[in-house]
This record gives sequence, C-alpha cells and structure tokens, in this order.
Amino acid sequence: MPPSRILPAVLVCSMGLIATSPTLAQFKWRDAEGRITYSDQPPPPSVPDAAILKAPHSALQRPGPVAPTPSGGDSAAGPVGTSPERAAPLKAADREFEFRKRRIERAEAEKKAAEAQARAQRASTACEESRVEVRTLESGMRMASVDARGERVVADDADVARRLESARRAVQDFCKG
Repeated sequence: MPPSRILPAVLVCSMGLIATSPTLAQFKWRDAEGRITYSDQPPPPSVPDAAILKAPHSALQRPGPVAPTPSGGDSAAGPVGTSPERAAPLKAADREFEFRKRRIERAEAEKKAAEAQARAQRASTACEESRVEVRTLESGMRMASVDARGERVVADDADVARRLESARRAVQDFCKG
C-alpha cells in the first residue's frame, strides 16, 4: 500500500475508535471547567449530582452525609444508607467472585435438600415396612422361617412377642408424622 493511502486509513480507524470510546463508558459528567468526562469509574465526590449526565441503572446512590456515631465521631460505616462494601460499583473480578460464591452456596443448598429428601424417603419406606410387620405379627398367623440347614422353623409365642415389640419400636422411630 502506498504511503499516501496509509495515513488516511490510520486516521479513519483512529476516529472510529475515538468515536466509540464514549459508548463504552458507564459514567458521563461535566467537570468544573465544563468539559465532558467519560469513565467506567464513578465521578469523584467533588462533582455535584447535577453535573452527572449519565450513570448506569445499577449504580448505587452517591455517598450522602456521614452519620455520626454515638461517641460523636464519624461513622466507619460510611454514608447514611450505604454499607462500606456497597459504596462503589463492583469490579469485574468482584462480580465474578460473588457469582461463584452464590453458585457454590446454591449447589450446597441443593445438595442438602437432596440429602434431606433421601433421608425422608428412607424413613418413609422403613415406616411402611415396620407397619406391615406389626400387622402381620398381630394377625395371629403362624410365623415360620428357614434356618441355616434349610429346615422350616415355626416361631413360638415368645419369639413372636419379641419380634412384635421390636416392630412397634421401629414404627415409633420411623413414623413420626
């Protein structure tokens, strides 16, 4: 490309960059000399509210008067109605940190809820099985089981009474609702 065409091309590109830079700014204000300033940071406290021409919708209120503490000094909490950690818009890294923190907290809460639901399901199943066993033992039917040698063993009344008492305790433990 001949040198006579490079200069106009560079000028056009630089003008495009200059023209778009104010659109990237979140704040726009008029300084004391009347010049318009664009920035991604909030204006300094010396700039009056009337001189701020543009601020993002999510921007917090500008700091107000400092509330006195009971001891009479200035409050370390900062302006009235704002907390120190929310006095300025969050940086990108802080927003990312807050997002990840909320995502981890949400995952932990979902995990706890799933564990609680699984415990409740196990307790419900154990409750129903215990109730069935109590009904079966109270029915008066002859109870039999198979021993280790493969022989059928009929339960005597003492064994049935012991199993019934155990099943009733299980119902009390698992059926709490």
